[in-house]
Amino acid sequence: MLDGLPESESSNAKNAYNALRDLSYRWSDLRIEYMRADTTAGMKSALGLILANVESGCLPIIQFECHGDALRGFKLGDMGEFMSWTELEVPLRKINNASKCNLGIVMAACFGMFAISPLKIDRPSLFYFLIGSQDILTVGELRSQLRAFYGTLFETASLAAAMGKSRLSSNSTLSDSWLVRLPIMSAKDAWERERRNVSKIC
Repeated sequence: MLDGLPESESSNAKNAYNALRDLSYRWSDLRIEYMRADTTAGMKSALGLILANVESGCLPIIQFECHGDALRGFKLGDMGEFMSWTELEVPLRKINNASKCNLGIVMAACFGMFAISPLKIDRPSLFYFLIGSQDILTVGELRSQLRAFYGTLFETASLAAAMGKSRLSSNSTLSDSWLVRLPIMSAKDAWERERRNVSKIC
């Protein structure tokens, strides 16, 4: 979990982190980690640490706890520094490539779905899946849906089951603001994915 919220709101991210730890205690192969990343430099550094873990065999789901802007990207920390979706593209692509297209992204941020803006059909994908909103989110809705999502994902290792349980989907009757996007993979990405049986999450 990467926390880019202002200090006065950081408890929201820490509470979400602690809730994830409570959900994951039964699975010894899961690692739930928290990093403060309230500047562009801090966010890039945190993503670099994740990349190093991926290169050691970790298959990550990254949850971003930030404020978001549809056009300008993440608004980070007390200074309100913006990290554009384009700046985010490069480290995410590196992580996804290193994980052989197994990167999951959860955007606990308003307008997080706009992180797909830099996607190009002729370049390797940024992620295997991204869960985010095209609109403004409320904390209560966000937490209840994500708890159901992660609980089912940890129990079943099935993204489809987790989406169904939490109803974080484009036809959701619970919330029309949440969508899931699976990228259009390059032929190489698709072939690599077919060859693997994903069994590890961190």
